[in-house]
Amino acid sequence: MIKFAFLSENKSGHSHIKAEWGLSIYIEAGGKKILFDAGASEVLYRENAERMGIDLSAVDFAMVSHGHYDHTNGFPEFIRVNSHAPIYIHKKAFGEVYGSEDGIMDSWPCSIEWSADEMKKIKSRIEYTEGPKWITDDIVISGTVPMLPGHVMQEVFYEKLSENNYVKDELEHEQILAIRDRDAKGESRGVYVFAGCCHRGALAALKCAQELFPGEEVKVFVAGMHLCISPLAEIQRVVKEIEDSFDGIVMPVHCSGMPAICYMVTKLGDRCIPATAGDRFEY
Repeated sequence: MIKFAFLSENKSGHSHIKAEWGLSIYIEAGGKKILFDAGASEVLYRENAERMGIDLSAVDFAMVSHGHYDHTNGFPEFIRVNSHAPIYIHKKAFGEVYGSEDGIMDSWPCSIEWSADEMKKIKSRIEYTEGPKWITDDIVISGTVPMLPGHVMQEVFYEKLSENNYVKDELEHEQILAIRDRDAKGESRGVYVFAGCCHRGALAALKCAQELFPGEEVKVFVAGMHLCISPLAEIQRVVKEIEDSFDGIVMPVHCSGMPAICYMVTKLGDRCIPATAGDRFEY
């Protein structure tokens, strides 16, 4: 059995749960309690967890999908609430990074916003990743999601090296969480995949999970797909790739964008579940 709940997401369908531009998911699977990302606000995801009756102090480990503020701002609060859980984050996630729009670089960074004091406190809890990190035989953090040939990121990011010196950020710090669920006899019931933003491509994230668990069925793909700024033709292409790649459930969240989510519902029908903050799922 696997259970997961959305502590932070762009939308809320529950009057007592707040929404924000960010993502945080609480997961129970394989005897582990997991925090996948920690949203954009220091306390919002924690307050939502309290309203949902979820005890963050009992989390066994946390992970960061990539080094952007809307997935990491809640970690200073997390280490105040939870005294023991390691936080798995890619070793390249700490650059000062700026997004861009219409070819113009943003004037503010979108990278991790921890203060020097917060970083000092969090650092003792950090476990750095690069390649796959197997937590158990059934739970793996991918490390860098391999970019597929020909993929063009929908938003270009730049890392600041020094004053007036910027390089393109290829988002090598983007990673996914993949979990094999087992039945009472220990047989696989399929794989569940969690991705933060899919800057390197939704199909790349999905294929990464399929390669980590070769020959096993992906049952659910939960992902921010970063299609919020994409034209319809790109949305159609990505949805067709996903449709052709597996037969399970798709949960588009966060940066997927409402036009893409609506299109997925139209194309995939009951296979598409647009999750919101406060939603819980059990399989």
